Amino acid sequence: MRNQVTTGAAIIVIASSATADTLQVPGQYGTITEAITASVDGDVISLAPGWYGECIDYKGKNIRIGGPAAGAAAIISGWGLDSAVVTFDDGEGPDAVLQNVTIVYGKGAPHPANGMKVGGGIWISNSSPSVINCRLTRNDAADGGGLYVYQGSPLIEGCMFDRNYAADCGGGMASSKSTPTVHSCMFEGNQALHGGGGLMSRDESDIEVSECMFYQNLVTDNWGGGGGMMTAYGSALVENCQFEKNSAPSGGGTSKPVWVPPCPGMFLHEK
Repeated sequence: MRNQVTTGAAIIVIASSATADTLQVPGQYGTITEAITASVDGDVISLAPGWYGECIDYKGKNIRIGGPAAGAAAIISGWGLDSAVVTFDDGEGPDAVLQNVTIVYGKGAPHPANGMKVGGGIWISNSSPSVINCRLTRNDAADGGGLYVYQGSPLIEGCMFDRNYAADCGGGMASSKSTPTVHSCMFEGNQALHGGGGLMSRDESDIEVSECMFYQNLVTDNWGGGGGMMTAYGSALVENCQFEKNSAPSGGGTSKPVWVPPCPGMFLHEK
């Protein structure tokens, strides 16, 4: 419920978490985008099970978008739209939450530095949202087929990355100049051409990866490395993770799952 106070010609809208609304899609709004437009910080957008053919942008709003916790899935598809399926690029914080949703058929957003399409499923830039219990599958981009984070500190927790593809690096996920936390996630059957079949962290990223499973991820280029995970020009804490049946020509298969090329200032702490 929102309170409106009218003073002369001005209308002031007062909203707080105590009066947060739950917006139903498709019950009240025909699309997720319509619900986002109508929402304010603290609101919850609840998705019924089904297929949503649209790409969505949080537009700087710290709102929660979520599907059902069990049973049939809420699937957001970028099929034919040539864009990242979900965008966080306007300073969203940890209270901007995406939860219990499947993200599929994304094609990425232009990277501000070079224009390459990155973050096929989810594009995070200058933001630190929370992505929880989501599945990212069959997305592709130049970097970060499933998800790409640039200059952000997101929490990625309990997510499944499977069958995503990167034409360069980070089939499942890629990070650049960021400090993401990746916890209790599954990376399975993702593929990259040059490095980081499951996950790629580089360019001054300081990443923490814990309680994750990397299984049957692949790097295909003859000089590529890091079938499970590759990290370069940054630091990485990898703790209590499992790596099985990953493959890459230049390291980072099963016997050496995290590939660290010889880079000045590179640090990897693995437990």
